[in-house]
This record gives sequence, C-alpha cells and structure tokens, in this order.
Amino acid sequence: IQGQKKERGYSFTAIVIDNSNKQYFAKWIKGIDKNSQPGKLFMDKLRSLKKIKSDYIPEIIEYGFDNSEQAYCIIYQYLTYQPLTEINNLHPVYFLKGILQIAKTLQEIQQQNIFHEDIHPDNILVDNNNNFYLIDLGLSRITTTLSQAKHLETFARDFAAPEKWNNKIEKGFPFQSDIYSIGKV
Repeated sequence: IQGQKKERGYSFTAIVIDNSNKQYFAKWIKGIDKNSQPGKLFMDKLRSLKKIKSDYIPEIIEYGFDNSEQAYCIIYQYLTYQPLTEINNLHPVYFLKGILQIAKTLQEIQQQNIFHEDIHPDNILVDNNNNFYLIDLGLSRITTTLSQAKHLETFARDFAAPEKWNNKIEKGFPFQSDIYSIGKV
C-alpha cells in the first residue's frame, strides 16, 4: 500500500504497487465474509464485471479475498485523475464532452444488461486530457444485496433516484436510475 487508505461507505481504497513498482488502484469491500455464500456470489459478479471493456471504465486487473485486510479486494488499472468533485475550473465544453462520454459508456454497458446504480461526482474521474471515467461499476447493488453489514449505506443519496431510497415509490428499471443520476451530476 502506498500512502494512506481512504474509507468511504462500504469500502476503503488505496494506491498499491507491485514488485516492479507499477501502480494500481485497490478497493476493499467491507461486510462480505470469506467463504460465505455472499462471498461466492460476489466473486461471480466480479467475474462478469471483469469482462467489460470500455475506454472510459478502468479495467479490473485482479480480485479476490485479501487475508491481511480480511476483506474482498478489487485491483484496478491506475489512472492519473481527479474526482469530478475536486475540479473547480472545468470549462463547460469539457464538462459536456465528459458527460457525453459517460452517457455513451452507460449505453454500452446497459446493452450488456449491466448498470452502474451509484453515479455521483465522486464516481466520475477526470484525467489530464479532460476525459471522464466511470468507476465503481455495479458495486452498489452487489454490496447492498450481499453485505452482512446491513448498516452500510451503499449509494450517494443526493444523486440517487428517489425510488432507491424511498420504499413507497415504485421501482423502475435500473437504467432509469442511472439516467436520473447522470442528470443530477
């Protein structure tokens, strides 16, 4: 682990390096026990997410249970980026270009019956060329469904469609929630 771990909701993250000093981004998921039925389901879901190839979704390099942290870990390709929330002076043309990149990426994954379900500015990264990348693909639903730590809120309420946090509203299709969230961004 290089630097400090950052904790957020159902996970903690850090930049990690391998033996050849290559950097990766690691995310450990809280609340799913090793060798549990939810753990097996989690691994199956990650297997399908690893197959996704998109220019604007960081590639999953490896995943599995990390015995030292006692949590499932996902290793992603490392991007030099900033979360959208940390960018102050993004020209509107670049912002709209980036939102279009995200919308096209959502269309690509939705055609594969995969949905993000937790789009908010912290899950959108911007690189030095003002390209937008979507991270944490599908992790909100997976952790909500499988986590044995029921007290964790696994989505950003301010950007979530009302049916995600209000049980009295009829549920729609997952892609509708993604469209709502990208509109809020």
